[in-house]
Amino acid sequence: MRNIIQESANISNIILFMLSSSREIMVFLALFSLLLYLNPIVTITIFCLLLLFSLFFIKVFRNKIFIWGEKSLVLKKDLLTKINEVFNSIKFIKISNTEKIFKENFYEIFKTNEKLGFYNQFLTRSIRSYFELFSILSISLLVMVLKIYNFNFSNFLIVMSLAAVSIVRVLPIFNTVISCITNIRFYQPSLNVIYDELKKANYNSEIRFTERQNKKIIQSKFQSLELKNINFSYNSDTQTLKNINMKIKNNDKIGIIGTTGSGKSTLLDIMLGLQKPKNGNLLINDNIFDFDNEQISLKVGYVPQDVYLLDSTILNNILVDYKESDEIKIDKINQLIERLGLSNLITRNTNGLNTLIGNNGIKLSGGERQRIGIARALINDPDILFLDEATSSLDNYTEQKIMDNFIKNYSNFTIIIIAHRLSTLDCCNKVFYIEDGEIKDIGKISDLIEKYPELSKK
Repeated sequence: MRNIIQESANISNIILFMLSSSREIMVFLALFSLLLYLNPIVTITIFCLLLLFSLFFIKVFRNKIFIWGEKSLVLKKDLLTKINEVFNSIKFIKISNTEKIFKENFYEIFKTNEKLGFYNQFLTRSIRSYFELFSILSISLLVMVLKIYNFNFSNFLIVMSLAAVSIVRVLPIFNTVISCITNIRFYQPSLNVIYDELKKANYNSEIRFTERQNKKIIQSKFQSLELKNINFSYNSDTQTLKNINMKIKNNDKIGIIGTTGSGKSTLLDIMLGLQKPKNGNLLINDNIFDFDNEQISLKVGYVPQDVYLLDSTILNNILVDYKESDEIKIDKINQLIERLGLSNLITRNTNGLNTLIGNNGIKLSGGERQRIGIARALINDPDILFLDEATSSLDNYTEQKIMDNFIKNYSNFTIIIIAHRLSTLDCCNKVFYIEDGEIKDIGKISDLIEKYPELSKK
């Protein structure tokens, strides 16, 4: 995101500098042609000296300017990182009384970045003085040469006048062009970053287009989902899932429990077709799912533990794919609001469903954020619903009320629940107990607790 927003602004500056340089070069060519016609020797001499001075300036400073630009790029990234760290850790900073440390760290980066910007601006503005010094030296050198060769006085005045006019007219052009080159060099790292991003975006879009062209879309009513001999690992050293076998039928209420890191969320990702197993098969309605050439198009609802909310209204967060031309089923939304215990949130705000909730729902409690996430998943009547710790931020009473509503009102749904709170799984007709990536046991939650007392202590 930083690359797209911040560096794109620098690219705009580069384009402006290039346009300015092009304009000045066209003016110079017209002026140079006229002066060349009037006195070729003086014009070529002054031009060669200007070019020599310009090349010397660029040669001396070009690498240093580029290094300043690279450092500034890194420092701007660090500044944004520090700002995010402060906002995300504000409670810790206040409680631990570490404001001074964070302030000093931020100020040090900010100061260094401002110094680099100052160096670049100072160098850019000093170009004029550099060329003014050149003009004085050039005219003095020309006077000395003409005096040595006893140049005719009347011709001497003509030559000096032409030289002065040439320098006065050409000097601002060279000043502008060199300033633009200096700034372009400073912003060149931004150009490199954008170029790399565009290459990656173009490559990825080609891949996605090819995938969309080649993948078959499975469109069917959900009947069953089966995992056969599934093995998965993120790296060669550790196996996350080992020989997983399970079958989920339509209208099943399935629970998955296990310690942190046992592979529960990875298992859900494979069921959703988001992760390809190392070996084994995923079967949808008794058909083997090809992860490379097929795309699932079932009516699926998914609620993660950390629900991401848009910086918009409650309504827009429930109807994420809503278009202005679509008809809002307000009765259905109100029904969901009631069943999920969000009525108080709606009534206490004068704007109701049009209440703005801030960036990622910052104006809401954790439980309210999760319930909006559940409403978002249920609004399109999915055939199968995945809940990955989706009620972890709710109190016991609210959670029990919501789960009771699920059983009462969504009995035709297939629901797969990952939960640490065992009471959440009372509604499940089957619970898979996973340990170290393997299915240790299967049964009702009450039977598993009786068989494994340590579960109630986890």
